[in-house]
Formats: sequence, C-alpha cells, structure tokens
Amino acid sequence: MKQFAILLLVALLGMLLTLASANSNDRCTQLANAVFDQCREGHDYRTIF
Repeated sequence: MKQFAILLLVALLGMLLTLASANSNDRCTQLANAVFDQCREGHDYRTIF
C-alpha cells in the first residue's frame, strides 16, 4: 500500500510539474516544489495541504 501511495505521489508531482511548465503558473510550481521537498525530506505529504 505504501508503494502505491508513493507511485501516486510521483504521478501527481509529474502532472503538477507539467501544468506548471505549460502554464507558467507560479502557484502550481510552488505547490509542486512543496510536494517534492516534503517527499525528499520523508515527511507526510498530506501536511502541506
């Protein structure tokens, strides 16, 4: 189950980065970076929302 959650997080991050680059949306970029930072630090990704 944890592997599925990580896979889902990676997929969501990819979509966020795609949207950020396509729209040059600062908020989207910030959100994607926040998710990536949380993931890299090993924190629970739900804490950023």
